[in-house]
Amino acid sequence: MCSKFREIIGEIHERIINRDLKNYPERSYLIFYTIIGDIFSTSDLYHLVVTPTLIVIGETFETLSINKKIDHLFSGIYLLDLLLQYQRISKRIIPEAINFLERAFLTLIPEPEKIKEFNQLSTTSVSPSTTTYTIKKTEIIDSLTYSTLPILKLSNIGDKSIEQRKKLLIKLISVLENYVIEIFKEKTSFLELVQPFIIILKHLVKYYASFTPIPSLLSKIQNLVNITERERVPL
Repeated sequence: MCSKFREIIGEIHERIINRDLKNYPERSYLIFYTIIGDIFSTSDLYHLVVTPTLIVIGETFETLSINKKIDHLFSGIYLLDLLLQYQRISKRIIPEAINFLERAFLTLIPEPEKIKEFNQLSTTSVSPSTTTYTIKKTEIIDSLTYSTLPILKLSNIGDKSIEQRKKLLIKLISVLENYVIEIFKEKTSFLELVQPFIIILKHLVKYYASFTPIPSLLSKIQNLVNITERERVPL
């Protein structure tokens, strides 16, 4: 069974290397990655199937055209969430995933060009600009409308509607919180990891202060930052 999975992973890797991305990633690939996480141990330092899968998923993050293709944006967010399952024990940092998380926020948030501290972001050295999928500032996201976390269905992978984009942004907030609590918090690089997301959350609070998860997460991260700064001993 391992050999067949490795064969498929090798084929995906070749497609990425050759930039043969016309139909990648499709829903079937997302399901394939999900099945791997269910069948194999994802906590091993090295695993014949999981390790190359993680490499391919990392490569996938780097190839997704999220400013132009909504299915790429959906797929990346799905994979971010899936990696939490993969890393629930090992808690490894995957740089490509963290960079994608930031890029996904910048693709969706209102008026990204108004982020004044853009030079402290990790994925851009210039002021971010609006994208095809930028949510307008007039669109409302509040705790009354979204009292529970929206469910992202694979059948909606190509949905470009404003309602779907709101759901993707809300999902990103949830994913970020899980990364902070489950992976970032224990790392010595915690301060550096969360700095870009503090900037993004401060920006989001200006538009969605009534959506409780955003100010709540910002406060939670800032409290962790204060604790970490007190505990960090200079070299």
